[in-house]
Parts: sequence; C-alpha cells; structure tokens
Amino acid sequence: MTDPRLPHLETALDPSAMAAVLQRECLYPSGEFELRECRVDYVRYKPGCNCVISYDLAIYDRGRDQTVRHILSAGIYEYETTISARRWRKAMKQPLIPVRFGPPVTHIAGLQMVVWAFPNDRRLTGLENLLDAGRLRTELLPHALPGERIVQAEPELVRYVPEDRCTVRVAVTTAARRMNLYAKTYSEDRGNRIHEQLEALWRGRSPDLRIPRPLSYDARTLWLEEMPGDSMESRFEPAAASAVAALHRQDLPALPLSDRPSRLQKLAEVWNNARVAGLESRRLAYVFQEIERRFDECEPLPTVTLHGDLTLRNLLAAGDSAGLIDLDELRRGDPLEDLGNFNAALYCSAVANGFPMARADEQAAAFVKAYAAAVPWRIPERDLRWRTAHALVSERIGVAIKRRNRERVEDLLPIAERLLN
Repeated sequence: MTDPRLPHLETALDPSAMAAVLQRECLYPSGEFELRECRVDYVRYKPGCNCVISYDLAIYDRGRDQTVRHILSAGIYEYETTISARRWRKAMKQPLIPVRFGPPVTHIAGLQMVVWAFPNDRRLTGLENLLDAGRLRTELLPHALPGERIVQAEPELVRYVPEDRCTVRVAVTTAARRMNLYAKTYSEDRGNRIHEQLEALWRGRSPDLRIPRPLSYDARTLWLEEMPGDSMESRFEPAAASAVAALHRQDLPALPLSDRPSRLQKLAEVWNNARVAGLESRRLAYVFQEIERRFDECEPLPTVTLHGDLTLRNLLAAGDSAGLIDLDELRRGDPLEDLGNFNAALYCSAVANGFPMARADEQAAAFVKAYAAAVPWRIPERDLRWRTAHALVSERIGVAIKRRNRERVEDLLPIAERLLN
C-alpha cells in the first residue's frame, strides 16, 4: 500500500532511484559533476500531506579530481495539486545562495518535489554565515565571546535537519586560548526557550551534573561550549548513568510535562504511518495494544527533569565522570521515560551493528543498576521493560516505518514483544 496523495513517495525514499533523478535534475549538465553515492539521511512524513527528505550525496568533481559531500533536502507535496509549483515560485523570489554543483532550488514536477541545495533552506536562514570562517571571526563569534579577540575560526557541519535546525562545530582560536564551540540554528524562536532552559539548568545545577555551558543566543542561533568526553556510541560506560541521575535530581518546575496523552498521541501517529505504508501486522497491533493497556498499570514515580532524547550519542564519558549534551528536549516526567529511551537505543545499536541481544541486555542491566544506586526511588523492572518497548515502537520502529524499512521493523519488533512478555 502506498500513500495515494503522495504516490511518488516510494521513489523518493529509494536512494538508487533518486541518484539518477538528482543527477539529472539537480546537478549542472556540463558533465563536470558525477553523483557517486546517494543516502537518505532524514525523513519527516505527514501521511496524505507532505514529506521532507534529506539526501546525503557524494559528488565527484572532475575538474578538481576530488569527491565532496553535498546535501539536498526535498519537500514532496500532494499529487495533482499546484502546491509544489507554488512553493518553487515562492522560493525563487527569496535571496538564494549560489551552489557550485547546481541550482539553489529545483522543481521536479513529475515527483511534485521541490529540492533545496544546502545551505539554502525553506525555513532556516543564514546557514552560509555559520560556515564562513571570515564572518564567524568578525561578525558572529564576538557576540558569543565578548571581550575576546578572535584570531581564527574553523567551522565544520555536524548535523542538518531540513526546515528545523542545523548544528555547526567551530574550532576557535583567540588571543588567549583555544576552544571548540557549537552553534545551533533553529527555524523558529524556540531556540530562545531552549537557551533560557539551559541557562536555568546551568545556574542551578548540582556539582555532579556536567552539561555544555550556554554562551549566548542571537539571530535564532544558540552558542554552547563543547564538553569533552567520549560518546557512549564508541565507549560504553555504565557509570555514566550517574549523569542521568544527576539531571533527574534537578528541580526545573517550569519545563513542559510529558504526560499520558502526549505519549499516546505519538503511538497513534506511528500506527497511522504503519497503516499508510502497508507495514501494519497482527504482531505490531498486539504490541501497540499492550503498550497502551499498560499505561495505567505502572507504579507511580516522582516527576523529574528529563533529558527527552537520551541516546548513546548524547551521553559522554570522560575519565571517572560523565555528562549530557543536546538538551533541546528538556521536560518533566517519569524517570523511566529517559531510561527506556536509552535502553531502546542500546537494542537498536545492537541490531544495526550485528551484536548479540545478550550483550545489549547486559549493558542495559549494568546501566540501570548504576542509575538505581544514585537515586532514592525504586526502579520497577516490569515497568522499565514496558517503557523500553514503548520507546522502541514510538521512536525506533517509528523511524523505520517512515523510511519504509520493513527489514528494520521486523528486526526490532521481536525485541519489543520480548520486553512485553
């Protein structure tokens, strides 16, 4: 089953098919550039409405005899309407940044698709400035580091989410020191809210909580100091659970609440996406029903400050301490929500890397044991298994469904079933 209002979605999500389309439509036809690799990096899908896809490309530049990375982001709109044409005409009226490989914006009418060449973006502006060493040194960094003489700035793109946010790492040399900063640009002024929350957390943090220091917020860009450490993706360290426990003990009552209705809504969205994609099944329906049923069976736990996106990448270990990064989704809620998200990340990593499930079980148990030793409340094992299943479905399986990755859904579904038994 496909989405009848977005009939070209299957093609748009197929990297092999899109490589030929993007070569023909989005690169200059002089023969100077050859698209050698196409990877789908990001998908945001609203059934029956639109889909935003980011393509990470490897382009061979014949003139310079080098292969370079290039990013294209595409918006797919409803079939047999004029939405994509209107979006393209509107885009052509706004200031656009020239791109070496092809036009800044392309309309592929046959796919009802508008393609933006990075750093051009429908909702994010000024991205080119964050990647310009000269402008960073003379215009942007003086706001983040007032009073310091900026000698050199070396930017590096870290993460780009089309129409939403972009993160750039900047190696900075001043007259007095060297450091690494992160600049995070947002499509809306939610960056100001994030900055205020991080400022409050920074000022009131306990000595055992390590987070990046927020420096400033200007022109929808948040500046942060880099926090040293090794990502748990590269080095698993159960003692790093102490950082999560330290965050959960902070008191930030002004944060939004993660409650039952919001979690159920997320599940409903995933199920609807599965139905539209033709990936629904009796097994998946059982898992959804069990997760929903168990919402009211969990033991009550304190409402704590949650990370909101606790993954292996966002937890750093450094020596005998640990810290947390990417705190954009701070909120209040059940502490098992963070622990479930982390355990789900462990299981998903095991599937992606071909590791035994027994290894993921051992790592999850060690992490939870270290966490439990650092907090005064009890960790009900049955409830944590349910929370982990919830995170697997609402986040990991949800992403696989958006990408029409049936194989990944089938790999993760047995883990959710096992957690619920």
